[in-house]
Amino acid sequence: MSDKSVIAEIKEDKLPPNFELTGEEANPKEKMSVHIMTKQQNKDELSRKFEAVSDPNSPEYGQFMTKEQVDALVATDGKIMDSIEEWLNPFKDQIEVTKRADSLTVTATLETLSKIFDTQFKIYKHSPSGKKYTRIAGQAKIPSNLKGGIDMVGGLSDLAVVYGGPVRAPEPLQDPIRPLVH
Repeated sequence: MSDKSVIAEIKEDKLPPNFELTGEEANPKEKMSVHIMTKQQNKDELSRKFEAVSDPNSPEYGQFMTKEQVDALVATDGKIMDSIEEWLNPFKDQIEVTKRADSLTVTATLETLSKIFDTQFKIYKHSPSGKKYTRIAGQAKIPSNLKGGIDMVGGLSDLAVVYGGPVRAPEPLQDPIRPLVH
C-alpha cells in the first residue's frame, strides 16, 4: 500500500483518567466491530430542512423526512464508497461488512483488523469499574487517498465510560409547597 494517513491514535502517556494499559496480550482471534463513518453530503440542506419542518411559519412545517429520505440526502458519494470497498477487498473473505448510506461496519478478528489498519491491539482497563477494553496501541492508519472520504473510525481508540452514578431519590424540600387555602 502506498502512503498512509493516521485515522486514530492512543498515546500511552495520555490515556483518559482512570484508564491503564494492562500488559495483557489481546487475543488475535477475538472478533471486534469498527464503524467507518464516511463523508456525508448535503449537510447544509439537511440542516435547512430540519429548521423548516420545525418552524410553524414555514410551508414545510411538519413535513418530516423518512429515514430513507435522510439517507438518500446525506449518502456518501459512490466513488468514495467504491474506494473504501476496494481497500477492504483483499480481506473480503475475512470480514463481515454492513454498508449504510454514510458508514460501514466492519467485523473481523483483531488479527485482520491489525492488517487493515496497520496497527496493534492492546487491552486497557478502567480502574473504578474493572471493565477491560481492547483498543489500538499507537496509531491506526488508512490509505492517504481515503483520508478525505472517511471522517472517523469508531471502536479503534475510544476509551470512555458513560457512568451517571447511582440513582438517588431527590432530597425532600425544606419548606414544602402547600396548596393555597381560601
